[in-house]
Amino acid sequence: MAVAGCRQSDGDITAPQGEQVNKADDISRDLQGVASAQQGSVNDLRDDLGNLNGQPPPDQLIGELAKRLGDALTGTALTEPAAKAIADKLFVAATARDLSERQQAMLQNDVTGALTAAGVPQAKAEPVASVVGEIQAAIGENRKRWWHWR
Repeated sequence: MAVAGCRQSDGDITAPQGEQVNKADDISRDLQGVASAQQGSVNDLRDDLGNLNGQPPPDQLIGELAKRLGDALTGTALTEPAAKAIADKLFVAATARDLSERQQAMLQNDVTGALTAAGVPQAKAEPVASVVGEIQAAIGENRKRWWHWR
């Protein structure tokens, strides 16, 4: 007897819309402030990451994400395009509720890739991606069901 399973469905990758576009741009500017060690920039980043939509991720995780980004980016010559690329990934991390486990893993890899492309060492990028995974585990609603196991 053979039992066929089906793969967990992929969810929608969220993109900023309306006022969220401005908020994503704020995150990009915050990241540049963090990289140049501007006073208060990590707190600004934390506030902006926690205010992207009406259902923010747990404050503790947003705070940890901002802290780890501060550790990773401080002293990096972060260009505007690199900051935008990182901000786009962080937007998805903080707002997407329907990503599959596969998409969550890809998002973590994308965050690591965007940070290392900006000049962040791999060893500092991976802890940031780890928090992204924790955020997605906390807010994700696309749970793997028994029929998804193969």
